[in-house]
Amino acid sequence: MAKASVPVELQRKHLTKEEKERRLETEKRLRGNNDKLKPPTYMTKEAKKIFKFLVKEAEEAQTFGNVDRFVLEQFSNTYANYKELGQLFNEELDFQKRTKIGRLMKQFSDALPRLYNELGLTPSTRAKFVALNLQKQEEENDPLLQLLKKREGRLKSKCCKG
Repeated sequence: MAKASVPVELQRKHLTKEEKERRLETEKRLRGNNDKLKPPTYMTKEAKKIFKFLVKEAEEAQTFGNVDRFVLEQFSNTYANYKELGQLFNEELDFQKRTKIGRLMKQFSDALPRLYNELGLTPSTRAKFVALNLQKQEEENDPLLQLLKKREGRLKSKCCKG
């Protein structure tokens, strides 16, 4: 099975400056703008709350773009319906109705993991990004690596002048 792609900013492998710039530009184009990340008017109040919460929480990481709106919409609706069915299930006393509600809940709960994965909301996905981000920060703050990069830059400028 192929490995999931990792954003350039969080990659460990060495890329040339040109490769990095090209990948960053491609990522930016693919992610697109995020100026239209608003919940559609047809959504329930609860689904809109979930949608807005996800967008707000992921804002700093610039995780979502306008193209993700449809998956966010689908996730928000699915999760809101699941929650509503859970409340109905707990309030219902009739066994047959509870069984029907339980089946519906199962359908919604089966769809949620796929949507979690598509949006990168699983704890393991977030943990990977955190670990990669921490490693990147450590590398950027490492005085020895900074010194080596500075020296490498001077050597390149000397060899290219002549």
